[in-house]
Amino acid sequence: MTKLEDWITCCHSVKVLKSAGIDSIEQLSLLSYEELLKLRGIGPVIAGDLQKRIEEWKKKMDYIHGLRPLFGHRKIILNAATTIIERDGKILLQRRTDNGKWGLIGGLLEMNETYQEAAIRETREETGLEVRLDSFLGIYHNHDMVWANGDAAHVVTAFFTASIISGEPRVDEESLELRFFGLEEIPDLFAEDHIAAMEAYISGARYPLLRENIYQPDIVESEQGGCL
Repeated sequence: MTKLEDWITCCHSVKVLKSAGIDSIEQLSLLSYEELLKLRGIGPVIAGDLQKRIEEWKKKMDYIHGLRPLFGHRKIILNAATTIIERDGKILLQRRTDNGKWGLIGGLLEMNETYQEAAIRETREETGLEVRLDSFLGIYHNHDMVWANGDAAHVVTAFFTASIISGEPRVDEESLELRFFGLEEIPDLFAEDHIAAMEAYISGARYPLLRENIYQPDIVESEQGGCL
């Protein structure tokens, strides 16, 4: 890209951001990942490059990436949400890029997310599928999770059963493979919470969906300063 083209793209980007009501770096830094994604539909000139920028912003703003400089590799408590997706009597599993092992679909909660919001988002990001959560399976613990980089955590995970609304499975950067397995074909799973949840699923455990209060910043701000 020439300097002129880069300058034009930069000017267009500023125009796009202003049309979205963003006038400063501070405002931009407060945007959520989903809000950044929406910007791609505003200006076609920056659409191709914005995905890369979004991923960079996501890493900078990610809650966990913010914690690790403070705690290093020390064990911390994290919350996660995971789905058990069944189609035609088979369960969708993911072979992970970080350890090459099989597991269920899910991941860590982002700031201000509910368990159900995280389950749906993680499923969309990791598989390309839109799903409906059908039932709550339980809370299960991975007491000694250690990632390839040495980060350690006690992961508390809410598991849900889910049905596919639309889409076909496709791998992302966190997956080597996505595959449906019959219940009698389930391979060894990588984590104790996934193993416990699968055992509960096979045994027929099903519960009503959790009742969760959704984050509403206007309400939270109005209540600040009140009595506990």
